[in-house]
Amino acid sequence: MAEKEKKSKFKLTRGQFLGIAWVGAIGLVIGETILALGRFIQPVSTGGFGGLVYAGKVDEFPVSSVNYILSGRFFIVRNSDGLLAIWQKCTHLGCAVPWSDGENKFHCPCHGSLFTPEGVVEGGPAPRPMDLFPIEYVHDNLPEGMGLLSCHAGGIFEHLSQIMSIEKLCIAVYEQPDLVRAVADRAGELIKAYHRQLLDLDGLVAIFQGDDMGFRTGTLITPDQMREYSLRWHKQFADQAHEHGRPYFLHSCGNLGSIMDDLVEVVGIDAKHSFEDAIMPVQEFHAQYGDRIGVLGGLDINILSGGSEEEVRAQTRFLMDTCGSVGRYAVGSGNSIPSYVPVDNYLALIDEALARKPL
Repeated sequence: MAEKEKKSKFKLTRGQFLGIAWVGAIGLVIGETILALGRFIQPVSTGGFGGLVYAGKVDEFPVSSVNYILSGRFFIVRNSDGLLAIWQKCTHLGCAVPWSDGENKFHCPCHGSLFTPEGVVEGGPAPRPMDLFPIEYVHDNLPEGMGLLSCHAGGIFEHLSQIMSIEKLCIAVYEQPDLVRAVADRAGELIKAYHRQLLDLDGLVAIFQGDDMGFRTGTLITPDQMREYSLRWHKQFADQAHEHGRPYFLHSCGNLGSIMDDLVEVVGIDAKHSFEDAIMPVQEFHAQYGDRIGVLGGLDINILSGGSEEEVRAQTRFLMDTCGSVGRYAVGSGNSIPSYVPVDNYLALIDEALARKPL
């Protein structure tokens, strides 16, 4: 009898059961709501795909290496021109594309698309290159009113001289001209395909191609050879940009006096960058060509890196008075902003430029 009474203490009526069930259901809803709210208000993840991904330090990626970053599902490719972050997705049907060391290519296992280390289509059904994170991220996050200048980096002659070496190239242009042309054509095809991807970006305002073709006193191969192997491809790049309504700018170091008219009249460049006072001060170049093309930069790197802050300011004002007052001129460094340029000198250049009202 006592055993039955003990068990009866835990017996629930139908009404009691329903009451407890309702309380439990309400508690479950409240708990899920709190959990959802907590997930909503917590900080955005800084790791994994869709967030910021720590891929490593630059010196951890040797030149000519391809490294897969699992947390971001992309590849870090380092070549002689710098670093690229390439999304793993094939542009055909979206399959994950592995890197093949044996082929030195990205090879999609689904339908056989092949991509170069830079993500350019080399074979198969893929309709366009693989997606590049840095360029597309910058494009999608430009401040209002700002445009994007971009290019393939190395140009035709730079690739020729790096692939073959400058010494062997200088011999091959005489002994194996067909080989030189084949290498130049393959590089040109890949660069043109890369530019085709860039030109699909609405925020791209110009292709700014680099190709160092000269030294202090002339071109690195004869002017006729430069026309044969390099300039004919620059014309195709310029035509491609113009067909998409974009100007084509050229950065090239060295003395290009012997091919400058070709670049302006035949290739059709819209602006030239890279000037050195020891070759031709930018104000002289502007006086000769400024009525036909834009002139970019020109503040000699020796002044920018080794001069005083006041010397940088004075030269900036001089260039803006002599070139900027005429038009078709953008003040800036004669070459680049290397790490040895003092920060105060760089800021002095920017300060003087911004102090002038645009013409």
